[in-house]
Amino acid sequence: MKAKQTWVIIQGSIPLLFSLSACNSSNSNEDAANCRFYASLYSVTSSEEVEDVNPIMLSCALNRESLVFTCSANYTRYSEPQTQTKIRHYSSIDEFVDEAEYPGKVLRASFEETNSAYGNVAYPLFGDSSNQFDELGRLIVAGDNTFTSWDRFGRPTAANPVSRCAGPLGDSLMYDDEARTMAWIYDQPGARAPDNSRPCIRPKKVWTFDIRGNVLSYETVHNSMSRVINYEVMAKEKVCK
Repeated sequence: MKAKQTWVIIQGSIPLLFSLSACNSSNSNEDAANCRFYASLYSVTSSEEVEDVNPIMLSCALNRESLVFTCSANYTRYSEPQTQTKIRHYSSIDEFVDEAEYPGKVLRASFEETNSAYGNVAYPLFGDSSNQFDELGRLIVAGDNTFTSWDRFGRPTAANPVSRCAGPLGDSLMYDDEARTMAWIYDQPGARAPDNSRPCIRPKKVWTFDIRGNVLSYETVHNSMSRVINYEVMAKEKVCK
């Protein structure tokens, strides 16, 4: 879109041309660094046939005083009321804002959920656990996972094996900042072998985020089968440091 321009003429001076878009751009850059535009309302559709109604509305809100971010969906399945709620706890507003900067970045302190329904209508995230960080702010422990390497943004890229299966490789985490995706590959016990062992299989979870850090899709890949949940952002709220 062409920038709006305004001529300003001061008596006895050369006319000056100002571009209003420059000011708008400056404000946008400031918002990007200091503010988060989180999705407050999603329309959720799933390839999992677990709900009577598609789409389902998912609402999210941040309580600035308690630093609690809550996402909740209420709907009916098989004529029974269902609810899914995921609660993420932060130590500061800065953490909440900065976490959206890069896909898969984890700064939240802890997580809890109260679900009475199967599925992931209220979206899951990597790092939904009780987390520990080092002095550089890198995630070093998340639930049962202890991380051993990180990228230049402090995001974990590998974790020690935790699964009780034969030949565990540990977790691998990969990020594509241009495509705004994160992939998590992990060990899981497969079918029991004739020798009664449980060989490891390697499922994968993939998240896609928008430029504001909001989840757009969540995919699980297991034994060449894929299930996808899509999250369409219907409304946003602005939170600044």
